[in-house]
Amino acid sequence: MAVISVQLVPLDDAHVPDAFVGLFADNAGLFGEIEGREDIARYLHAERARLKSELREIRLGDGEAPIGLVTWLAPHPREPHPWIGILALDAAHRGRGIGAEVADTVEEQLASEGWREVRLATLLTQSRARTFWERRGYVAYDERPAEDGRMCSVLRKVLPGR
Repeated sequence: MAVISVQLVPLDDAHVPDAFVGLFADNAGLFGEIEGREDIARYLHAERARLKSELREIRLGDGEAPIGLVTWLAPHPREPHPWIGILALDAAHRGRGIGAEVADTVEEQLASEGWREVRLATLLTQSRARTFWERRGYVAYDERPAEDGRMCSVLRKVLPGR
């Protein structure tokens, strides 16, 4: 598979991109009961308010419109490790290697900052997401409820040294 050129562009707090309405609808199982521009804006504002939070629009090499969203915390406020919060692509761009390219980019960024491990959680109802992360070298080590009460598998990966 050819390498896909992706850009992770800091999210502009001033507006919700039109593409995010479809993105959130395509990923309703991940985002829950978030519908419409106002709900999305509230969600993004809450994510942005987290200490050490990074939110990025995912764009293809041409950079025209966002096709996804990735978020991470470095470190997580309750643990001494960074966490990938969300990696979501619109339905038209799944299965093309873009998610793997985004994950590589985030992992490389965290490793360059000196982090030795990264963690994340996948909803138990999202088995395809867990399989994606396990193929990338993540190992499940716990199950626990997310902040909204939905049960998750918690995974971790040791990052390569610099």
